[in-house]
Amino acid sequence: MGMFDFLSKKSSNEGNVHDLIQTVRSDPKGRYDALVSLKKIGDPNAIDTFYEMLTDPSPRIRRISIEALGEMGNKTAIDHLSIVVDTKDFSKNGHRTNYGHPENITLANEAIRKIQQRSQTHEAIKIEIPPSPHHHPPPNDGLNWTENDIQLLRKSWGEGKTIQIMANLLKRSPNAVVHQLINIGLIGYNDDDCSPKPAHFGLSWDDQEKTQLISELHAGKSIPEIANIHERNKNSILRMMIKLKSINYHDRSILKKYTEISDSPDTNQLIRTLISELERNSNIDFRNHAATQLGSFHDPSVVNALIKCVENDPKVRYRALVSLRKIGDTIAIPVFVERSKDPSSRIRLISVNALGEIGDSSVIRHLESLIKSKDYEKTLKYGGNPENIQAARDAIQKIRSRERSGEPQTDPPDDPLPSSDNHVGSGQPLVIREYEFFAGRIRMKISVNNISPYTIHDVFLYLDIDEKILYLERHEPEYPERKGKIDLGNINPQNDRTVSFYLEPLICAKGGTDINCHVMYKDAQGKPGFIDMQPLKIQVVCPIFETKDPINVGMLKALIEELPKTDTKSLSVPHSIDGKTMVTLCRGSLQSYDIQHISTLRRESVSESWYYGRTKVTQKDTVIKLGIDKDRDSVEITAWSYDSKDLTGLLAELNRQITDELSKWGNVQKIYNISIRDSVLQRTNLLSSCDADGKCSGGVTIEDSVVMRSNIA
Repeated sequence: MGMFDFLSKKSSNEGNVHDLIQTVRSDPKGRYDALVSLKKIGDPNAIDTFYEMLTDPSPRIRRISIEALGEMGNKTAIDHLSIVVDTKDFSKNGHRTNYGHPENITLANEAIRKIQQRSQTHEAIKIEIPPSPHHHPPPNDGLNWTENDIQLLRKSWGEGKTIQIMANLLKRSPNAVVHQLINIGLIGYNDDDCSPKPAHFGLSWDDQEKTQLISELHAGKSIPEIANIHERNKNSILRMMIKLKSINYHDRSILKKYTEISDSPDTNQLIRTLISELERNSNIDFRNHAATQLGSFHDPSVVNALIKCVENDPKVRYRALVSLRKIGDTIAIPVFVERSKDPSSRIRLISVNALGEIGDSSVIRHLESLIKSKDYEKTLKYGGNPENIQAARDAIQKIRSRERSGEPQTDPPDDPLPSSDNHVGSGQPLVIREYEFFAGRIRMKISVNNISPYTIHDVFLYLDIDEKILYLERHEPEYPERKGKIDLGNINPQNDRTVSFYLEPLICAKGGTDINCHVMYKDAQGKPGFIDMQPLKIQVVCPIFETKDPINVGMLKALIEELPKTDTKSLSVPHSIDGKTMVTLCRGSLQSYDIQHISTLRRESVSESWYYGRTKVTQKDTVIKLGIDKDRDSVEITAWSYDSKDLTGLLAELNRQITDELSKWGNVQKIYNISIRDSVLQRTNLLSSCDADGKCSGGVTIEDSVVMRSNIA
């Protein structure tokens, strides 16, 4: 009895079949016994595995696979078995060649006859079956790949993990993992992007072409040969082979036969991979990540790729400009000149700063014209601001200073990238950071990237903030902490560790507050190393309101649709507070602002108070909703605005004031990770039950409201 035969005596449960399939794909010594047991069990979920094994080098592996398909397969299996019969390598001179054996040809013919007989007697057994009642697809299948997913995939591949182990770690199907490995350039063919597009590039495959592909593979043709025959690129051929289960991609040794990419990427390969990700990946986060990473390489191909990105990819334009500025190649000067007139203020600012660092006297006249331009002097067409004007003046001064001294300017760039000392080959890791305003907080991501060829050890990260202005709520993932420092462990070559910090503003800081980060580590020889992240200045603005013109419910609803930024703070309040008192306390906190109360709506235990305000300096509209659910003892503050900084500062201030009032009655707790799906208050938007004239239905009553005739049709 084989080592896996005992499993065939059990019921055909999901666990046994899954374990046997994994053994087939990962354990050559146990492969045959596992296939025998799968054949006896007869679970149709194993049919794809038998397809893969038709091309195995071992005749007995092919034989058991043919026999199983004869017993379990339907008409689809006939196509695979017919190729076995027709392939010359199976019958050449009656001897075994690469994959052939005369006995297997006879078995394939018999298997085809069995399937045909079953079809004639209507005893068809389906191959493409729906998942069994107990089978669930991996939880992350079908979801977009995050930056952390890609980092884990790169790390796992570099550590030599099997496809199935990577799939388990990422909670995705093995098929999805292999396709993503091709996407990010760890397997596949690098020259596809550089080659002229073949005639059939992007066209769909018909059944005849798929059958021809399988036949060519059985005949021993290489992927480049097959690509020439089909007039497609090589990665397209590889993807179709994976889709048709024509190769056992679970075996890395087999997978390597169909790739030109090495397991241990050098700098040139890493550059090619990042450029490919920048140009081809559909996920904006990955493209931004690639643009940032490319700023560490002083290579002409990198500069060209970043310039192309600036021209063609508005969503990644800023990161590409930051990297071009860091590289400092003068070939990018025309790009910065052009982008100094961009509608985006931060694009103009990074471009002007770059011209001050790498420009010469030829750009001074252009910078002077920007200073004199009315579009820069006033907040008009391009939304210019004084910061850009001052940056242009500083840039001119830097250029003239360099020309007088005859020395290059060495001031480091003040952008979210590591300092110029952290170049490739220095042995130091890169510290990269970025931030966003999220759920009334500041979410900051810091990544420690080991670009050296050796593992760095005992990596610790310490965040340094002004605790009078910012409060660190938590960090994700939950790395262990030692004496206030986050222990990132060891970081392998070409890998990184990323931590997200959630910071809550305690007070406003219009002038900005600096966030610093210090990283400690040991290199491959055990020598201690230290690196400081370039300080990041973050503004927290508490807007001042001056609201003169009243609006009605209809105008309020239209404004909510128009305002691009929205965010929420949620609180769990003491049960001892009655509903009326809760409303009075919360509304009292908003009365200190020069904003207008538009309407208060109620249905059962839920009430909403709506407010409108206009900022005094920038004259921007703001909408505030105070939602209260007495049954759930929860308060939710939601705001809509044009500016994320204003939004975060306003919510921080409102949250502090309301918390101070409610805390007099008991403990008030913040509710994290509130989404629209899970928040009853957001899901129950009472305003949606009211028309443009403020008339409400669905059991919604109006307690008080601004009564005006709507001008909205």
